[in-house]
Amino acid sequence: MSDSQGAKANKNGKILEDSITPALESRNFLVIEFKKYIKKEDYYNSLPRVAVKGFPFTTVYETNGKTEYVLLGTDLKERIRIECKRQQAAGSVDEKFPYMYLNSVYKYPEKTVIFVIDGGGYKAGSRLWVGKQIQNNWLNEDHHKNLYLFTLAEMIAFINKNFS
Repeated sequence: MSDSQGAKANKNGKILEDSITPALESRNFLVIEFKKYIKKEDYYNSLPRVAVKGFPFTTVYETNGKTEYVLLGTDLKERIRIECKRQQAAGSVDEKFPYMYLNSVYKYPEKTVIFVIDGGGYKAGSRLWVGKQIQNNWLNEDHHKNLYLFTLAEMIAFINKNFS
């Protein structure tokens, strides 16, 4: 049975997300879905470390979107949003990079945003483009966001270093 391109992309994204979850859990993050979080928001905000999956936001298109994680809790100085994109084979995930970047600058309320781009199947130069946007900072200079671009291995190292 062959999966559609969309189904394959969803599985690839889930693989990346499923690789980050254990790293967060190993650093004492409670990992929960947004629908559970929203029912007891005050309670979860009072815990030391929570990773909320599927956190919603309003996109630059003024539609509903969601990202893989928002990290929050009393141990953190601020909320951190994590946006993941993974593609193993040639496809169109890299066409979402500019959209992802624009959302991070203009729409995410968090000041710290981490992009995790992994898999190596994106078009040549597309990951480099995201890195240049972060480095050049020309859209972000008025918004003062802390933007990071990581591979999966770099993301796990970041979690281990910053949440020991």
